[in-house]
Amino acid sequence: MPGVSAIVLAGDKKGAKAIHHDNKAFLSFHGEPLLIHVLRALQNARRVDRVFVVGPTERLRSVIESSNLREKESIEIVEQRQNLLENGKAGFVASLGMDYSPAVFHSLRQSEHVDVPVLALSCDIPLVTSWELDEMVAASNMEVYDYCVGLTKEDVLKAYYPAENTPGIRMAYFHLNEGRCRHNNLHMVKPLKIHRLVFVEQMYLARYQKKFINMFRLFTVFLFVGRWMLNAARLYLGLQSSRTLYKHRHRGRLYERIKATNKLKSLARCIGGIMDMKMAGVFTSYGGAVLDIDNAKDLEVAEAMSERWMMHQKLIYNSLENK
Repeated sequence: MPGVSAIVLAGDKKGAKAIHHDNKAFLSFHGEPLLIHVLRALQNARRVDRVFVVGPTERLRSVIESSNLREKESIEIVEQRQNLLENGKAGFVASLGMDYSPAVFHSLRQSEHVDVPVLALSCDIPLVTSWELDEMVAASNMEVYDYCVGLTKEDVLKAYYPAENTPGIRMAYFHLNEGRCRHNNLHMVKPLKIHRLVFVEQMYLARYQKKFINMFRLFTVFLFVGRWMLNAARLYLGLQSSRTLYKHRHRGRLYERIKATNKLKSLARCIGGIMDMKMAGVFTSYGGAVLDIDNAKDLEVAEAMSERWMMHQKLIYNSLENK
């Protein structure tokens, strides 16, 4: 696959989570905003051609201009809209060289741009590497699929757990037949092939599934997905049941039986059916993209461990290169 455009979502409006009462993109991480670390990785990625950042324009311009990034003028800044969904659409339209409006985006569904993919990612993953970005782009079969969601398995992420005398970050997982895994904040997507976009925003707003209100909110979404309702509800209950059983019993026969029914292909087929697209999961090998800064403690731990964790990713890269 040739190089793609990358869209970094750095907005601070509806649904965005602040830390220290600030947009996460601008939190200091080793003396630089989180966003700058993400942009540096994108600039070093061989499979990324252009970079677009969507957020508060003036502040973005200020931090980028004051950074030591190379070729700053090549990073295009797009003014944020009212929510994540609109930000993603605005970034994509800008990547086509056009000014965004909902009407423009809708009209493009019948254009030659309908099969154009982009790499979309969040602004709060300072330990993402160019290697993981390249791996994600290369592994996403955009000839077949409209959306490839990035995933990373628990076996990879154990390296970032707390250990004796060292801090770490523990993650919540999807308990799938293919293994416990976590979304890694990377998306290869053809925006014009994704329909029923209202479900994207609803799922994003209910993404913190440890909260009962979000569990209830997401479950009610499935009441309005037409013929996929029963399938979606079954998969959702299977994922929640296996997570609960693992938490309280740490495996067990019932857990294994339910987990075996949570198949990634079934999940992707269901979500793809709801949104009238073709979807697949893509596994990456590094784990850096998973380490999003979700709270002040994660920021402190990631900063303290960043040198060791980046070295760990370097060892993975060397190992994969030597195969």
